[in-house]
Amino acid sequence: MDPVRIRARYREAGQRMTVQRQAVASVLAGDRTHPSARQVLERVRSRFPTIAPGTVYRILDELVAMGELRAVEGEGGGRRYDPNLAPHAHLLCRSCGTLEDVSLEDLSVEVAPAFAAAREVHSARVMVHGLCANCSASAAPSDGPSGRPACAAARDAEGGRGLSETTFAGKSESRPAFPPDPEGGAR
Repeated sequence: MDPVRIRARYREAGQRMTVQRQAVASVLAGDRTHPSARQVLERVRSRFPTIAPGTVYRILDELVAMGELRAVEGEGGGRRYDPNLAPHAHLLCRSCGTLEDVSLEDLSVEVAPAFAAAREVHSARVMVHGLCANCSASAAPSDGPSGRPACAAARDAEGGRGLSETTFAGKSESRPAFPPDPEGGAR
């Protein structure tokens, strides 16, 4: 997420880049943790303690509508935000709920020619379910103070939840190239 580009996008829309918008964009810039709206609010409040939750949620909605941020539906109806707009998929850890970016080079996902021939495919959503590197490497079934893997305790401390799916755009000669999923949405 590029705050300079976002400033220009707001100007093009006839709006100002307020300090609140700048704070939200700065918090999300380079973030790979896929934060929830509540996590974004907490991070912004460390700099602007009086910012209203509705302001942060509205800014997140604006960024999604501009295509500068992806909103991904989480388990239990929660939404997480992904500022990484590059083509990628995700791994959802079934143990700790961590959501990791997965390079498309690490996956083998193709649309069969017979399927694509009878349809117009624009995008696809892929979520890999399994164990993250921390949980997979954990020799003991529970090494955190709560009796769960240490990465689960760290995720819970951040208030995170796992996700059910995400969007990727394919880039392979052997399958159709998909543009990024245009779907956005609210918190």
